[in-house]
Amino acid sequence: MKLTSNYNLKKPDGTDVVNVQDFNDNSDKIDLELKKVDSSLKDMKNNLSQISNPNLLINGDFQVWQRGEGFEYIGSVTEKKNIYTTDRWRIVQSHDIPKCNINKYKDANGVYFGLAKLYKPKDVGMSIHQKLEPFYLICGKYTLSFEYANTGNIEFNARVYSFKRAANIITSERCIPNSSGTWSKCEVTFNIDSIDIQDIIEIAFDLMGDYNNNGSFYLRRVKLELGDKSTPFVPRSYGEELALCQRYFERVFFSTRLITDMSEISQGIEMNVPYKVEKRIIPTMKIDNIISEVGNPSINTYTDNAKYHFCAFLQKNIEQNSKLPKGCRITWYGNADAEIY
Repeated sequence: MKLTSNYNLKKPDGTDVVNVQDFNDNSDKIDLELKKVDSSLKDMKNNLSQISNPNLLINGDFQVWQRGEGFEYIGSVTEKKNIYTTDRWRIVQSHDIPKCNINKYKDANGVYFGLAKLYKPKDVGMSIHQKLEPFYLICGKYTLSFEYANTGNIEFNARVYSFKRAANIITSERCIPNSSGTWSKCEVTFNIDSIDIQDIIEIAFDLMGDYNNNGSFYLRRVKLELGDKSTPFVPRSYGEELALCQRYFERVFFSTRLITDMSEISQGIEMNVPYKVEKRIIPTMKIDNIISEVGNPSINTYTDNAKYHFCAFLQKNIEQNSKLPKGCRITWYGNADAEIY
């Protein structure tokens, strides 16, 4: 009687008497080993289901709100329409009519985007979107997934738009949230080809319907990933997400201490202001506040000369209502904007 080298199965010789028990013993061993293989494959499948692809969208979990955590959107007011709210996400409209409140919310499952008290006629377009630079993408199949909820009745669809084609790549079916405030998940799979990646790709959520200050809409865990399946949403750390956002927009803060008295009514100050993160393009600089340890200076005329991706050269003409003494610290606050509009 010989035995196999791996599992010691019995191999009767030609002169051995056939023993049914030998066949039963072999069968039991084979069955046991097959069960081990089956269990191992199931464990591998469970482990693979926990592997997460990178999210190609920035701030998909709405952690970063550099511009503030609450906005009053008014379609008829220039500075309050077609605006970026939470970082990398912009609200746009087709007519000067919509109104709503936009806020940052948080619960036990994390931060999420909220839009409430929406006023919008049915024939007026309004959407929330993020534009992606083409170098983020390659040709292939992609999956867009997101979670949504509401306590009102806002209906919407998800849409992927190609600026190169000037056409939609795909539009999802209309999403109809329930009114209980519970969260639902949606997935959309589509192809991006060599033409699409020559220009900007836009991920948008189009708000449908007619609302009279009664629409509310919540969005979280928005993810764009390579492949035809949705994998678990794993948030980046806040620091990593903030750095990615600051490539497009940065709230700048800088200060200087006077080495001589500023006794004149108006004097100029020049300085270089480094950014925390190198910008996508040379940004637009806007200073919106100035304070000092003494007096009440204000910006009269100024030139924001952002010559570089990594720093700005500022030339300021400062007015003050009292003498600013040597050693006085002056501080500016403003924005470096390199967003995609």
